[in-house]
Amino acid sequence: MMKLSIILCLHLACSILISGQAIYSHGEHTELGDVKWYRDYDLALEESKRLGKPVLILFQEVPGCATCKRYGDGVLSHPLLVEAIQESFIPLAIFNNHKGADAIILKQYGEPSWNNPVVRIVDHTGADVTDRIAGKYTHQQLLSGMIDALEQSNQKPPLYLELLQDEWSQNTLSSATYSMYCFWSGEAQLGSLDGVKSVESGFQGGREVVRIQYDQDEIQSPDLDAFAQDHSMSKMKSSDSPSQQSQSSFRYSAKDHLYQLRHSPYRSVPMTDLQKVRVNAALYARQNPQQYLSPQQVQWFKDATDKHPSLIDHDLLQAWAMKS
Repeated sequence: MMKLSIILCLHLACSILISGQAIYSHGEHTELGDVKWYRDYDLALEESKRLGKPVLILFQEVPGCATCKRYGDGVLSHPLLVEAIQESFIPLAIFNNHKGADAIILKQYGEPSWNNPVVRIVDHTGADVTDRIAGKYTHQQLLSGMIDALEQSNQKPPLYLELLQDEWSQNTLSSATYSMYCFWSGEAQLGSLDGVKSVESGFQGGREVVRIQYDQDEIQSPDLDAFAQDHSMSKMKSSDSPSQQSQSSFRYSAKDHLYQLRHSPYRSVPMTDLQKVRVNAALYARQNPQQYLSPQQVQWFKDATDKHPSLIDHDLLQAWAMKS
């Protein structure tokens, strides 16, 4: 019976390899980044239908030019993009400089051979669900296409992806500084607002203050001021003379920045800057911070112990590399 089971397992493994369900790592092909890709088009469509996920097709030159390698080493290696591609999509790689099955799919979609990276996101029938993604080769372009594809497929994009898109927005940000009786609470309250992108605790003019950056397309200054007033905060006025500016200049307090997060087990989880702001706010409000995290980030929190070092002062890529 055991021998029969082993034979069946070997047969299944061979069938998978023959069908083309190969998975390639970043170590094998830089052009493919850190995503684990399907290599069989029909199998990818079957999985799409079975799991209800769109297929994210990467038409890529392998081995490829410098642009192809940069796309793989940069865009397709960003940890949150990689996780989202594998969690919310069926990833399929088509080599645009190979013959055989790759060439057939290339012709089917009218894609040129020996070309820079192109991404098409399709449903289980192979039909496009969003615009062709090509030309800019940026993190933002791929992320926007992924979010649109999920929405067009009647699926809600993960909140961590929406935060990432928010953080990568190229809108010009405005600044404001508010004083309050305690910047630990003020920082968390202001950080809960949509449109607020960053918060910093510090001192100015002998007061505890929080300096924020915000997007005026999402929240207006009068709305911020009204929120601050409702929470016993006062807006700090800018000084005109150099002597006044010197006396009332903002002094950042690192030990008080993101205080709620800094004193919780979440401090050992790699996060983007905006995730840190929202998690800090959620902890203060006694809400669930995990709503802002990816599955891998949630798992790292669950595995956290007091022995794990704080990663708050590291950016996402540095912190992720330290955990991986």
